[in-house]
Amino acid sequence: PDIGFPGRKHPHWKSLGFQGEDPQTDFRGGGVLGLRALLYWAENHSEMARQIINTQPKKVEQQYPVSTAGITISAHLATFLGVKLITLNNKSKPELKGISESPLARALSRSFGRDELDAEGLFFELFSVLMKALDARWKKSGATYFEFNTVLKGLSEELTEILEQEPYYFGVVIKQLQIKT
Repeated sequence: PDIGFPGRKHPHWKSLGFQGEDPQTDFRGGGVLGLRALLYWAENHSEMARQIINTQPKKVEQQYPVSTAGITISAHLATFLGVKLITLNNKSKPELKGISESPLARALSRSFGRDELDAEGLFFELFSVLMKALDARWKKSGATYFEFNTVLKGLSEELTEILEQEPYYFGVVIKQLQIKT
C-alpha cells in the first residue's frame, strides 16, 4: 500500500505476493473481484496486509504467494456465497446482491451492530478474515509452496463445518477459526 504503481511488468510484483513479474497472469481465477478484494484489504486492513507480507518464512520454499492466495480466496468465497458473474460489454462484473442472504453474512452484519451491511462490505470483510486465517494456518503448518492447495482446502473445509452450525455472531466464526484479533 505504500509504494506507487511500478508498471504492469516489474520485479516488485513478486515482493507483493504475486507469482511473477506480471500480476495479470495471477488474475485468471479471480478476475476483477480478486483485484477489488486485494485493494480493499490493502486499503482497509493495511497493517494486517503489511504484517502478512513482511513476515513470510525465511526459507523461500516455505513462502506462499500472498496476492495470488488472495485471488484464490476471493474466487472460493464467491463460489461459497453464490456470487454470480454478469457480463456487461464483454467484461465480467461480480453481482454481489445475494450475499446478504447467507447465514455467514447475517452473522457478520449482527456483529457490526447493523441489520445488514452492504454486500460488498460483507464480502470484503469476510475476505480479510480469511486472509488472516490462511496466513495463520500456513505459518503453523510449516507447509511448502507446493502444499498451498492442501492448506487452502483445509481452511475451506473448516469454514464449511463452522458455517453448517449457522453461528449467530461473526465472533463465533472468528473464535472457531482460532483467529487472534
